[in-house]
Amino acid sequence: MKPTSPKGVDIRRDGRFALHCAVEDNQGGGGEVLVTGVGSELDAPQDFAERGWITFHLRIAEVLSVRHPEHEDRPLVRRWTVEVARS
Repeated sequence: MKPTSPKGVDIRRDGRFALHCAVEDNQGGGGEVLVTGVGSELDAPQDFAERGWITFHLRIAEVLSVRHPEHEDRPLVRRWTVEVARS
């Protein structure tokens, strides 16, 4: 990303990040995924640095998936977590 990206500013400030996929419709469509964790800035590879980009190492702390199976009255939720220390 560019050094002025709000996402980069947020990760530099306290390391936390959250990524969420787009859903097909207001009912959740085929499902969704949320990934959270802690990131830290890395030295950009040469080709990225030449373009003025910055890079981050993202350590995943949690993955949450929600699916809406046909013929089910409730969503199927799965969660995976790991302890991640902030750097």
